[in-house]
Amino acid sequence: MLKPEVEIVKPAPGGSSTTRPGQKPSTKSFLLRKKGESAIEGGRDAVLERVAEPHCYNCRVTFDIDVELEPLSRIVCPRCQTKQVVPARIEHFVLERELGRGGMGVTYRAFDEHLQRNVAVKLISEKRAGNRESVESLVREARRAATLSHPNIVPVYSIGSAEGRPYVVMELLSDAQLLRPVARGKALEEVFVLETGLAVARALAEASAHGILHLDVKPANILHDRFGVAKLIDFGLACHMTDENSKGWGTCLYMAPERLRHRGQDGRSDQYSLGLTMWQALAGRVPFEAPDQEQLAKRIVNEHPPLLNHLRPDLLEWTAGLIHKMLAHDPAARYQDYDQLIRAFGMVLEALKQPSAPVPVS
Repeated sequence: MLKPEVEIVKPAPGGSSTTRPGQKPSTKSFLLRKKGESAIEGGRDAVLERVAEPHCYNCRVTFDIDVELEPLSRIVCPRCQTKQVVPARIEHFVLERELGRGGMGVTYRAFDEHLQRNVAVKLISEKRAGNRESVESLVREARRAATLSHPNIVPVYSIGSAEGRPYVVMELLSDAQLLRPVARGKALEEVFVLETGLAVARALAEASAHGILHLDVKPANILHDRFGVAKLIDFGLACHMTDENSKGWGTCLYMAPERLRHRGQDGRSDQYSLGLTMWQALAGRVPFEAPDQEQLAKRIVNEHPPLLNHLRPDLLEWTAGLIHKMLAHDPAARYQDYDQLIRAFGMVLEALKQPSAPVPVS
């Protein structure tokens, strides 16, 4: 790791965060700690503390940080203008920058001082840490993902607890090559979307082979590594196929009609979610909009997404056929297993390479 430069600068504050350095643990923090220890079965609870000699992770200049700024508060480097956080340490992991926020907590770019590599650390929020169901969900996500050793599923390196807040250490992936363009309303290139869809289908097939449903396939949960390999993340809503308590969980827009109707769920439900994600990536917009979740759910169960080849005449006819089959309202009209789906992806991609030889996708 490069040594920071000698120059010392004071970064601009950009937000707020967690506990103050030197603050005495309250009854609440004690209870959180006990919950965290219990969630990971007696694992040691680490301290979340400010780094002694903080510096910008980008330009390496040393920071003179106001003592009032809490660990993980948002700041901006005055030299390079890079947005980051007040560096905080959890054991040998130095958390440097926010990568994303969700309902469960925040994911940070971090540096593993033992193995000298960058990683991603997902830290549950303090609010969620007080909820046992949320704590168990994060730990369950890590353990389920760790059982799935597959090149298209993000690997989990370890789990732990910091002041009662469980955290998960994972492979650091690049910025979302699917989410960011889609969020800007940009339609993506056909081969890229199909290759990404094929990678995710293989990941879902691996999960299905272990009896696991993902239940939250969407653009935000598909990232790419530095080699461009698509990987499925966030098994926080995942459940075993026989679990009856998970019905109704998920992101409404991407939920299959049978799940919204509470009429069961299986691998074909995840297939629908993947199809909707691909539809959005190719169309550059969402297929349904509504003022609230209830109205959105009604549209999903009563309407079909517009035909892709009407919106994108440049697409291969078989690409639209593949995706609309995945989006059939009746699960029996979709591909009945991942072997069928993966074969269909392969045939469509081959057809794109040889346009004069169209192939069926049914």
